[in-house]
Order: sequence, then C-alpha cells, then structure tokens
Amino acid sequence: AGGQPVARALYTYLNGEYAIEARKDGRWVALLKRKIDDKAHTYAPFLAGFGRDGQSLLILDADNSASADAHGLRRFRYYELGLDGKLSEPLDEDATRDTPIFDPESRALAGFAHDGEVTTYSFFDPDLAAIYQHALDAAPGQAVRVVATGRDPRQMIMFEQGGEDAGSWRYFDFASGKRVDIGNQYPDIPAEWVASQRAISFTASDGLEIDAQLTLPPQGEAKHRALVVLPHDGPLGHDGRGFDWLAQALASRGYVVLQPNYRGSDGYGEALTEAGLGQWSGRMLSDIGDGVRFLTQAGIVDANRVCILGRGYGGYAALKGAQDSQGLYRCAIAIDGISDPGDYLQGATHAALADDTAPLKADPEQ
Repeated sequence: AGGQPVARALYTYLNGEYAIEARKDGRWVALLKRKIDDKAHTYAPFLAGFGRDGQSLLILDADNSASADAHGLRRFRYYELGLDGKLSEPLDEDATRDTPIFDPESRALAGFAHDGEVTTYSFFDPDLAAIYQHALDAAPGQAVRVVATGRDPRQMIMFEQGGEDAGSWRYFDFASGKRVDIGNQYPDIPAEWVASQRAISFTASDGLEIDAQLTLPPQGEAKHRALVVLPHDGPLGHDGRGFDWLAQALASRGYVVLQPNYRGSDGYGEALTEAGLGQWSGRMLSDIGDGVRFLTQAGIVDANRVCILGRGYGGYAALKGAQDSQGLYRCAIAIDGISDPGDYLQGATHAALADDTAPLKADPEQ
C-alpha cells in the first residue's frame, strides 16, 4: 500500500539458484531457496500474490508429495509461504486450471476460479462467494465469467455466453441494481443464426463416462443429419459451454457438430486426464468413435455421413481416424495436424530444455 515491494523472486544464472525473498527490517531475507537442476526437473515456484491473511505469500509450485507423481504426471498446486518460510498444505486441486482471486481492497487471497465446461468459483471469503453467486444467477443457463470487479466487489464486469448469446460483456452494480450492456463479441451475428449447444455424455466401450458438447443446426429437425466430429487440440485441453466459431459455422451449414472431451482432456478431474496416458492412438480415439456411435443409435446422425476435423492433436485424431476407424468416417480433415508423433516429441523435449529458467519449461513427462 505504501508503494514499496514486500516480496520478490530471484533467479541467479551463475549458480542456478532460485529464491523467494521478503523484506524484513529494511533488508531482503530468503524464505525459500532452491537449486534448479535440469536433470532432476526441479521447478522454480511462481510468486502469485498474498495469501489469505494478507501477510503470507501465495506461490504456485510443483506437488512433490508421494501421491502426486504416482502416475508419472507432474502436478501443480497453490501454497501459502509463511514469513517463517513454512509451506501450507495445497490450497487447490490443479493450479494449471485454477486462477487465484484476490480481495480487490486488501489484495489477500479470497478464492479460486476453476476452468472447466463452465467457469466455477470457490471462496474462502463467504461474502465474496455470495456476490459471485449473484453474478452467476443473473444469467441462468449461460456460461458466466467474472472479468473484473471494482474496489467494491458488488460492482463487476461479466462475460456471458450460451443459448442464443454469442458472447456479451455487461456491467452490474448489485448494490444499486444498475446494469449496462457494454458490447457483444460477435455483434454482426443475429441471435436467430446462433445454433443451440447442449452438454451430453455417453459411455465409452470400457465403461468410462465421456462428456461432450453437441451443437445442433438452427433450422430443421436434428434427425439423421450429417455429422462433423471436432476433437480439440492438446490433448490437455477441453471444449466447454459457449460460442465456438468453428462449431457454429458448421452448424449454420446444417451439420450436427460433436466436440468430445475424450480421456486425456483436462477440466473434468485428474482421473479422466490420467486415463489418457499412453492412449494417443488407443482409447482416446475409440472414445471419439464411441461418441459417433452414440449419436447414430440415438437417430440424430446418419452413420454414412460422418466427417472428423481437428487441429493439432485433433488433426492427428482425424488422420488416425481415417486410417484405423474401419469406415466410420466418410472424410477427414487435419488442420496443423501432428503427423509424426516421434518428431513432435523430440521437438517438444528440445524446447522444454531451451530456457534456463524453470517456469518457462514444459514438463518433459507431459
């Protein structure tokens, strides 16, 4: 508040040492020190802000507990680093999908936003929890994200999408009841052109529950339609509720569009992500095919008119689908698709080791 820094993160290139320091009695004191070692994949924690008490520091760090690496995946959590150098227990489940929310006045940690099918929120502060719940209730049935709050958190800017709304920014003052429509993400698209999207789930051939987004054409009955399967890139990623321009463009031409969150996707829990380990050309592809069969059996799509289209890993899935799916797909389209996984892995590993500062590295295990 006085304009003076109270904490800092340092990386010393000469000896590869990383430190987080706090200012005490006019001098900098190290609260955490760590030697960064490429071979050991040592991670340099990220200084994110203040902890819940407004005195401790919030850091993002690798979880090195015994259960964290049982499946070969490095996990990341948020922790509080006390001024005595002690680390708290993890405050969240997955720092790669969670974003800290700070009190707009005190700047202390108040809660987290969680990325998933829709953005969800959890709070340590019950008052902020109630205010954010008002925001979600202001647009029922839509995906709502709080973009910013004022010093009075009852004043906020929200982004809403879903239904016939291609994406709108609005200002709300929940104290006075004032609302201002700021603007639309796609102002030239009439509401009647927006195709309806709904969340569905189906059971994979091995019994795993798979969530997906289904976009239906805005005109006519959704019965025995041509289908475009749109697997997302990543594979660490997911398709959530909201306006997807490519799915909408295809639906406007009369296609049903399926966006499956196959195993290996994030945003639906660690178990689903871990189920994708080693399954690039195995169960991940069969999950996508199981979604096609589910819609066919429901009478929504014509089994003889199915196309698979994807980018990145989705492009790889399209190429492998054309090669291995035994006639499930009539056509396949790969946009920047991964056609040589060995070369892709080699390039990713090389890039992971190209920078001396650990937070800028990808995790080779990923």
